[in-house]
Amino acid sequence: MNRTTILYITDVFYRMAGAERNLFEVVTRLDPQKYRPIVMCFEGGGSADLLRKKGVEVIDLQLKKIYSPRAILKAFGIFKLLRQKNVKIVVTYHESSDFLISIIAKLAGIPVIISSRRDMGYKLKPRHIRIYKFINKLFDKIITVSDAVKNTIFEKEDAFWHKLVTIHNGVELEKFNISPDKNIIKESLGLNNKMPVVGILAALRPIKGHKYFLEAASLILKELPETYFLIVGWPENEKYYNELKEIAKQLKIEKNVLFIGGRTDTAEILSIIDISVLSSINEGFPNAVLESMAAGKPVVATDSGGTREAVIEGKTGLLVPPSDSEALGKAILKLLRNQDLADCMGKEGRNLVKKEFSMEKMLRTLENLYQSLLFEKERMKEFTPQGISLLSKTLSIKVKFMIKAAVHYLKTSFLISRIFHYKNSIKILAYHRVNNDYFDPLSMNIEISTFEKQVRYIKKYYKIIPLSKAVEILKKHKKIPKNLVVLTFDDGYKDFYLNAYPILSKYKIPATLFLSIGAIEEKDALWFDAIVSAVKITQKRYLDLEKYGFKKFIIDSIDKKKDAIQQIVYCLKKSPLNERNNILSYLLKELACDSKKVDLSYPLLDWEDIKAMSKNGVTFGSHGMTHTILRYLTEEEIENEIATSREIIKNKTGLDIQFFSYPNGGVGDFNQNIECLLKKHNYIAACTLINDNNTLHSNLFTLKRICVSKSMRNLIF
Repeated sequence: MNRTTILYITDVFYRMAGAERNLFEVVTRLDPQKYRPIVMCFEGGGSADLLRKKGVEVIDLQLKKIYSPRAILKAFGIFKLLRQKNVKIVVTYHESSDFLISIIAKLAGIPVIISSRRDMGYKLKPRHIRIYKFINKLFDKIITVSDAVKNTIFEKEDAFWHKLVTIHNGVELEKFNISPDKNIIKESLGLNNKMPVVGILAALRPIKGHKYFLEAASLILKELPETYFLIVGWPENEKYYNELKEIAKQLKIEKNVLFIGGRTDTAEILSIIDISVLSSINEGFPNAVLESMAAGKPVVATDSGGTREAVIEGKTGLLVPPSDSEALGKAILKLLRNQDLADCMGKEGRNLVKKEFSMEKMLRTLENLYQSLLFEKERMKEFTPQGISLLSKTLSIKVKFMIKAAVHYLKTSFLISRIFHYKNSIKILAYHRVNNDYFDPLSMNIEISTFEKQVRYIKKYYKIIPLSKAVEILKKHKKIPKNLVVLTFDDGYKDFYLNAYPILSKYKIPATLFLSIGAIEEKDALWFDAIVSAVKITQKRYLDLEKYGFKKFIIDSIDKKKDAIQQIVYCLKKSPLNERNNILSYLLKELACDSKKVDLSYPLLDWEDIKAMSKNGVTFGSHGMTHTILRYLTEEEIENEIATSREIIKNKTGLDIQFFSYPNGGVGDFNQNIECLLKKHNYIAACTLINDNNTLHSNLFTLKRICVSKSMRNLIF
């Protein structure tokens, strides 16, 4: 069985706090046919033992400090283990794991490295932030438990926006489909069956704000003295536990407050709670709130961190300011006095969890992320130089990496940074489509609102110049001013004219659009869009392409359709033109798709649109005739792509274009011969999709561009 080995690393794994519970649920529920999870922890315990009983391999490093000689010895062992176990993905939880394991995984050549961030960074000190600013660049993705966490990491740690992805926690709804005898549970805890219970489920640590819960309880008891307050959670330390008991005593409410410690029977405990409370001062994304909603309980929570992403104010619960005992008490009282409102909120909360926060949705999103990252790494491998150049590049990266790590560790980064100071560069962004189409297997879409946010952000912090100005600066070897950005768009979709162009005009921003001339002339769909559209709209449940060397694709769900499209398009990109056209014709026939519907799904610009925009600040270039990777064509076909496309644009618009964009644009998609042909036909520059900046040493016919992703607000800025 060819399974992908994933190594999960966490700082501690001896009790079921939020991060540990998430890790436990993930590794025990991953598809065993696809994945082989291994868990490593710096300090193990009861939770690690529970995981072993589930058949998961757990490695306890017994390492308390990562800044120690013992940690160095452990690092060598981890490096060796990553190689021996053939680990393909590394996922880190907590800062010590982030700091140490990310470096080791990068040096070991692990294809995919992911950080899973679970809180708002309330424990991080300034030195930790400085380390994260460096370490974040090593991760392929940073999974955040909420958008609030994502925004915090982006703002404080200079993380690349396109690397940040929110995956909310999930809850197993069936776990809460129980009908226990509430009287028996209450009696076991010494509670009166007739008195209402207000509960808080949270580890006993100061950030959870238990003090404010107790102060709110004292206010409530003045109005409703027949109320119990249940505190459920593992104590972080004895001192804080005793402090809370002392507060209850000072408030003279100790008879109505019950500390029952951490529990594994969460569903049973929630069954006796009438109102669930979260009093956190700071919260990444509350598992306890999700579980309470899954149990059909109304929630009163502090509006901190990512809480409002789970609690819909006035519908599934009530939100109050953090550290405000009075507001917390009033909100709880409101629900205690209005049973109908409480019941309605409980039902709405359960419906919301079922729709948005199911365990299945979380796992499906995670597995899709793993697959897409591995797929992209395999794709990149094909275009990576081999032999000595690859060895040199790898060693260079690792040497630079170790130097930077030493610099940070020894706190001499300022002096060294003067030696390795990077020169100013020009950043060229590459967009494709700007619309709100949810079906986007090729990751080419940017939502309209997101695009406008990006434009505003770039305009605020950078100087946006035309591509012609950038080429002039590079050509004349002028000194590059700081913060220069160029906006480009590939293919020539109609939605550029409808959605992007008005925004660019509004903010007076120049842009260059590279046109796929063949499809525009024929009023046809680009070949890969035809595949996307056909698979999307077909009613067929499978697609058999075995006669062409593919496999039989199951396409009976959205996710399977997207996976099939990605694989087919990826392979056809490397096919000769005639072969690709034959397969495309067969595919459309097999899927019983009307070619007119396919054509209309992803329309391109017409010449009137192009002429109108050319008079208002948009410049144009060629993207070839057939959107075929040039190096797979004959020399005659290549010249047709380059020369004919330029000639048609000139004849239709009167524009004498000077720029070309290589279809696909990867490292292996063009060569020196193609560059010579471009020069022969009077092009002065050509753009790739190689993700990098441009300096005075850049070749004008291999200009680097940063392909903008859907979730990006700030990629490398």
